Amino acid sequence: MRAIDYFDKSAEAQPGRVAVIDGDAQYTYREVRAITERIARAMWADGLKGEQCAAIYSHNDARVLFCMLGIMRAGAVWVPMNYRNAVDANVEYLNYVETAWLFYHSNFKESVAEIATRVPSLKHMVCIDAEDGDHPSLETFMNSEDTATELDWADTYGNMNPKISPEFFNQVQAAIGQVEAKYPAGAAFAKAQAADYQHRAEALNELMRRPVKSRAEASVLYFAAAYYDLQAQAQSSARANASVSRAGRALYQQIAGAMAEGTTPPTLPGDLDAGQVAQLRRLALGLSQDAGPEFLRHYNLLFRSELGPLTAYDQAPGVTGPVAGAA
Repeated sequence: MRAIDYFDKSAEAQPGRVAVIDGDAQYTYREVRAITERIARAMWADGLKGEQCAAIYSHNDARVLFCMLGIMRAGAVWVPMNYRNAVDANVEYLNYVETAWLFYHSNFKESVAEIATRVPSLKHMVCIDAEDGDHPSLETFMNSEDTATELDWADTYGNMNPKISPEFFNQVQAAIGQVEAKYPAGAAFAKAQAADYQHRAEALNELMRRPVKSRAEASVLYFAAAYYDLQAQAQSSARANASVSRAGRALYQQIAGAMAEGTTPPTLPGDLDAGQVAQLRRLALGLSQDAGPEFLRHYNLLFRSELGPLTAYDQAPGVTGPVAGAA
């Protein structure tokens, strides 16, 4: 399940409830969902390729959240960008992550003009509040949605992609059930982990039930989006491998056996690898520098068991380039 799916579940449950407050303007879940769907379709129509990186360069504005959710819905990768940073710092970071998309406010159009000349990977730029030369306004950009073809995601409730046959899916469940029956201690460990995941899901759902009131809360939701996107990729490939090969089933048994004996199991198929953990920790560091200690509190409450604890003084493993949000 993607992070945007949590938003959609809230939109389906309470479509008329206020989701975003921006000064005197208010937007319901239904309205926000419709806007983000238009942004996503416009990105597809404009040539979004795979998981391209997309940044937003703006001060606080409701359209920032719309673009963020639209980026998530489209399947692009949101990367944090701090408008308080020097242009040189932002250019260095955008080049480091090979940013392809930039949504920006017209207050920063002079900086954007310089950034565009110094970030060769940047191919798509949208001004969120006005027309800016060759760069369309957000409203104009959304009008290109009619030519888009929607990507084939799982549904809002995390049900499998319809291209996966029920027989194929049932084979996976049967294999897991056999392991649980043979190694009850391992199954108990797995259920404890599932309870931990449920706690995180409930906490994130609670954040989505009310209007986002702080940069820290928004940053937690952005981070959760990146986490669940990577986790979904790992899980889908792991389940496929485990269900069609003896080696995969044997590995599940080895893992469950190790847990039953109280020893450290090998990496579970579907777990985030070291590179993905490092990527998420880099993102968390950038968000913590932008949103402050409140983001760190949320992170350590919800993600430290898998990604490790984080403080304002930590360095993410494998960092060889600039950290997002650093001045």
